[in-house]
Amino acid sequence: RIRLLIILFLSPGYLCLDPFTSGVGLGASIFASAIWNSRETISCMFKECCKEPYVRTNEGVLKKDLEENVFGQHIVKDTVVSSLRSHLKRKDPKKALVFSFHGTTGTGKNFVSEFIAANMFQNGMKSKYVHQFISTVHFPLLSETDKYKADLNAWVQGNISLCERSLFIFDEIDKLAPGIIDTIKPYLDYHQVINGVDYRKSVFVLISNTGGKDIAEVTFQHWKDGKSREELSLTDLEVPLSKAAFNDLGGLHQADIIQKALIDASVAFLPLEKRHVKMCIRRELEDRIQRLEKEQETLPEEERVPVKSYTEEDVDRLAEERSYWPKDYKIFSTSGCKKINIIVDRFLEDDF
Repeated sequence: RIRLLIILFLSPGYLCLDPFTSGVGLGASIFASAIWNSRETISCMFKECCKEPYVRTNEGVLKKDLEENVFGQHIVKDTVVSSLRSHLKRKDPKKALVFSFHGTTGTGKNFVSEFIAANMFQNGMKSKYVHQFISTVHFPLLSETDKYKADLNAWVQGNISLCERSLFIFDEIDKLAPGIIDTIKPYLDYHQVINGVDYRKSVFVLISNTGGKDIAEVTFQHWKDGKSREELSLTDLEVPLSKAAFNDLGGLHQADIIQKALIDASVAFLPLEKRHVKMCIRRELEDRIQRLEKEQETLPEEERVPVKSYTEEDVDRLAEERSYWPKDYKIFSTSGCKKINIIVDRFLEDDF
């Protein structure tokens, strides 16, 4: 800008210009230049961008969220919170962070992935930097495996080139054709840059039921031995999990990302006991009742109706509607906390 002023000032044409006109023109030019240079900042005032506050550089309140909403999963809480915190606070992590979530139905795998998204991005799962793939939806046909590999490679490359701090969630990995997930192996490895793009700040979450049976057997034996559930550690389950994931048919079957140890944490979701199901029921009841009460406040007073409350006896009765195993002990829920919202809605809709 200084050079521009000097050139303009020394040019013959400049000396003949009206001072007022010249000042306005130069001012407009400088103003336009400033606007152009700050166009990204202005744009980010109106839409999501790959920077604060839309993209967060710490795990926020993830620990609090998991403690208040995810029950019976001490291994998950400790592993996920510490791993994500460490990854996000590093300016130059060595590689992308890769979680592999394992467990039976209803133990909270998808729930935790949603909390990760909510803590990484202001818009949570609705963020354009969160990419969720469901095997039975996005990769349903075995005959299209080669096409899926090419598509997945392009999706990951394209999206991380737009935002290095991206989150990829792969659900139903156990239903994915073998070999597809290895397409993204280069982006999970210890490479600083690939084709001008840094993939190390991204996070990948692989979700499956693979190893769920092994986790359940270890947890049940632990209970039979009279040991506290909280004494189970990731070390107790990591080896059988890795073996099951590598050997069982599915998306991780003999996968390179396992052989090359590119999964940073294989996280075991333990089967939920009846006491944990009751916790889920209480949380769902409290959330639903609170929402209903707020809805009633928006209505004219003459149209308001009382919102149903609940007792501990109600919680016990609703918990008994679930199925439990083993048959002789009935300790663990066969479906965890899945579809708890349905029995809670039915309870609140019943006359009282």
